[in-house]
Amino acid sequence: ESKFRRRRFGDTGTPHSADYHVASDTKYFKMVELSRDMDRNDPMLGQAITRCVDNTIQDGPTLDPDTGDKELDEMIKDDFWAWAIDPDMCDLAGEMTFHQMGRLAFRQMLVDGDIFALPNTGGSIQMLECHRARTPKNTKRNVVNGVLLNENRRHEEYWFTKESVDPMGFVKKVSDIVAVPTRDDSGYRQVMHVYNPTRVSQTRGVTALAPIVDLQSILGDSVFATLVKLQVSACWAVLRERQGGLNQLYGPRPQAGPQRTEQVSDGTARLIEGLSPGMDIPGQPGEKLTAFTPQVVANETLSFIEMLLTWIGTNIGMPLVMMTLDSRQTNFSGWRGSFEQAKMGFRANQQVM
Repeated sequence: ESKFRRRRFGDTGTPHSADYHVASDTKYFKMVELSRDMDRNDPMLGQAITRCVDNTIQDGPTLDPDTGDKELDEMIKDDFWAWAIDPDMCDLAGEMTFHQMGRLAFRQMLVDGDIFALPNTGGSIQMLECHRARTPKNTKRNVVNGVLLNENRRHEEYWFTKESVDPMGFVKKVSDIVAVPTRDDSGYRQVMHVYNPTRVSQTRGVTALAPIVDLQSILGDSVFATLVKLQVSACWAVLRERQGGLNQLYGPRPQAGPQRTEQVSDGTARLIEGLSPGMDIPGQPGEKLTAFTPQVVANETLSFIEMLLTWIGTNIGMPLVMMTLDSRQTNFSGWRGSFEQAKMGFRANQQVM
């Protein structure tokens, strides 16, 4: 290590499996909750993810049966679409069409890391969010974040909480869990686990937003600071210097902006007054006030924000021109080249789904 090499979190100098770094349910779901907050509350990131979902899922998967009997193929197609567009038939909760379920599954794979779907014998699908798969606190079996593994890392069972619980809380007992075998007695899958592993030893999905949590915070702070600079640059004030004795003549000056009291390190208190347009600030006796001249937003600020957005888009496979729906940064060839690169990622994600 040196001052030029950053110390990496979780790097002990000993090789570990992918599961080692997310073995704690608390740490794993803390990462999930951070990503959910970013998706829900950030004005840019949530929309960028929506663009990624739009381009990947599009009209959704289409069934193309090939039984060798055209009449039977058409019958199967008709039955499928009758099921797919009826929420009461395809969704156990009776709320979403098959297409809507697919959009949500892909979105939550990006944001949460993974999602689960359980096909029921009645023909509907039950969707379970990632925090429902949990490991009881005192279990001694080989369970990673709610997935029971055998000696060959084969997923034997998925352990789901009976009810939705606090993602940051503990599941205390195995009896609080419903264990669903990955495959039925005939070998068919009955737990659909939608995730995109990046290592062989990775049991659960990891949010695509993990590398950009800090970047997104910086972007939010930069945008906020830029907006404050814009507001302050439009603010004007009159600063007047008072001579000794004027306070007795005119009384104390009126409050110009919002005030709060702050403790100083020497134990005394000082009054902090905020800015507001049109302030009239007379100085205290013996004080000379110097005006603060705010700077208008510099061009490099906007370039910096664009750079951060580009890095964020890279992590979810979205070029800047697609993420912002703004083609002014490039010409048609630049747009097309970016889109062609992005399409390869969309197709790969479609295969995962």
